[in-house]
Amino acid sequence: MAFRGAGHMPLHVACIAGHLNFVREILKLMPKLEEKVNTDDFRTERRIPLHYAAANGEVGVVKELLSASPESVEERIAREETVLHLSVKNNRSDALVALVEHLKQHNKEKVINWKDKKGDIILHLAVAAKNFERKEQNKQKENKLPVVDFLLCGHALKREVMEVNALNESGSTPLDVSPHSDRKIREIFVRAEAKHGQSNLLSSQIVLVDNDDDEGDIKGATSYQSVMKLAFEDDHSPSSPPKDSN
Repeated sequence: MAFRGAGHMPLHVACIAGHLNFVREILKLMPKLEEKVNTDDFRTERRIPLHYAAANGEVGVVKELLSASPESVEERIAREETVLHLSVKNNRSDALVALVEHLKQHNKEKVINWKDKKGDIILHLAVAAKNFERKEQNKQKENKLPVVDFLLCGHALKREVMEVNALNESGSTPLDVSPHSDRKIREIFVRAEAKHGQSNLLSSQIVLVDNDDDEGDIKGATSYQSVMKLAFEDDHSPSSPPKDSN
């Protein structure tokens, strides 16, 4: 990464590079630098060191910065994104785990559901991160915890903490933006009692059951729950509704 201008402090650079010992020494001498925003004119995101460390997956540095300034986890960048948004967008699941643990320890779980400028919570973004993770799996053999599973299956949070049906500015819930072809993610959402946004409910129901053999089932479905049930039926034993005798 190239650096320009005077906005990047040595601490910013150390956080990006993962120089943990250097970060520790700087914080001992000048702890207030942990809150120093990058004011470089050519960047308008206004990131603090924690944002850089999390976006680059430097977990040790993330923990050190949080220890020095526990409140910094609530700082947002210019697009209203939190450090959790940056972790998910950059496929840094290890950093996300550390951040969630910090939120739990400091009774700040509310941050998990904060929205960015487009109204997305991290669960909206996690669906895209799942796709990215799949595409990169041949390059990255690390056994990373899938973000959607981590957030919704009780590994880190009580299920009621995560706002699984949060709406973004487009009126879409995380389920709405999840890939229709990914059965595993769809099943996780169903177990979490996820719902569609009202504007997307009908179209999403139809896409869920896209097998021609199930056309009659769609016509016979009378509720969202019945369509979801049909979507996950065994493909080898499709059922058909009784024909109208009339």
